[in-house]
Amino acid sequence: MNLPKRLTIRDDAIAMDGGSVALICTDDRGKMTEIVLAQHMVIDADSSADYVPGRLHLDGEPVPVRSDAEARLIALLRRADVRYAPWPDRIANNGLSSTGPPDAKAEAEAEMRELLAEVIGVVESPEYVDRAAEVDCRFGRG
Repeated sequence: MNLPKRLTIRDDAIAMDGGSVALICTDDRGKMTEIVLAQHMVIDADSSADYVPGRLHLDGEPVPVRSDAEARLIALLRRADVRYAPWPDRIANNGLSSTGPPDAKAEAEAEMRELLAEVIGVVESPEYVDRAAEVDCRFGRG
């Protein structure tokens, strides 16, 4: 897994599927990168699912649990800058603006930091490993 040297978190999204979250970032080269923690409440063999339930993903690829890549990604997230600048689709679809009152930007960045801390906490928890093992066992992945 090829990881960037630095990330800046620009936006986030929360899905209505039981808690999946996305962190929309730019890397040290300015490339958009998406980190998703798929936290589906119901484990289902839905063939249309874009993500493995209960797993961290980098640009659509699942990150192996307790791997070197996962440890490096978590370290990268711990060092990430947070600078709110909504991704273009969100601006177009919801009429949002990346400019606005400074307190709104500060509030958005504070919420993004909280979500980032939550993602790191989930991935580092023993329950995350248990969930991954359950999914792998149920769907013959491991």
